[in-house]
Amino acid sequence: MNLEAFHALISRPVVYLPAIGVTLLALLIAKKPWTAAYIGLMPLINWSFAAVRTYPIPEALGGGQLQPLAIVTGLVLVVRDFAQREIGHRVLAAMLIGLLFSTMTSWVVVVLASGAAFLISETVDWAVYTFTKRPLSQRIMISSALSAPLDQTVFIWLASFVVPGIFAWGTVITGIASKLLGAAVVAYAIHRREQGLSLARVVGKSARNERRKAAAGTINAVSVATLVVLLLQPMALQRSPPGAAVTVALMAFVALQAMLHYILGRVED
Repeated sequence: MNLEAFHALISRPVVYLPAIGVTLLALLIAKKPWTAAYIGLMPLINWSFAAVRTYPIPEALGGGQLQPLAIVTGLVLVVRDFAQREIGHRVLAAMLIGLLFSTMTSWVVVVLASGAAFLISETVDWAVYTFTKRPLSQRIMISSALSAPLDQTVFIWLASFVVPGIFAWGTVITGIASKLLGAAVVAYAIHRREQGLSLARVVGKSARNERRKAAAGTINAVSVATLVVLLLQPMALQRSPPGAAVTVALMAFVALQAMLHYILGRVED
């Protein structure tokens, strides 16, 4: 079996979905939800590069294409920071596992470009997060401010060798802005918590638990509804759901279940 045939084999959903699913489930059982989210987001984002529609950016704004899920990439940089809090320097191994899974869900060239960009930006992110002795919210923004421009520029530049015309400053700048926006939202929420302004510090333990249980119930309902709408309903109508819908449904279900288990794990005794 040559390399092309092997990649075609592992790129089939029946192969990569169980592999990714079992890995994420094992991490959830081991109570490592942030590591599971970090590993799971990488193949999802690389898959979206080819599967999700992009929108043209006016030439006056730099040209290129706007990727709607670029903001999720910014959240990956933040999730990586939380994963490092969970498993320490082994987060570098988690990054390699995520890139390995990306080879199953994406074009090889996208994975290579993404891998190079991740290795550069994540190394910077890891170094800043590890050696900067500042509050968590500040470390998130500092590491994202340094790693996001590197990640976006290197990725688009490498991808331009096989996708002519993709490198445009509009694409680079909007991608960086989206990533920083995602990081800023999380950093602001953490800053409020650090300052004692979050609701969890105002209400009593009982109220916190009720809110967490309610949130978990809502997330569980959304995850089940996602499966029903994108996967089970077409099958019930004797229609074969598109491959993209199957991928999105299963990945969304796993991600939402990871979030649910994390919230339930924070319910206080």
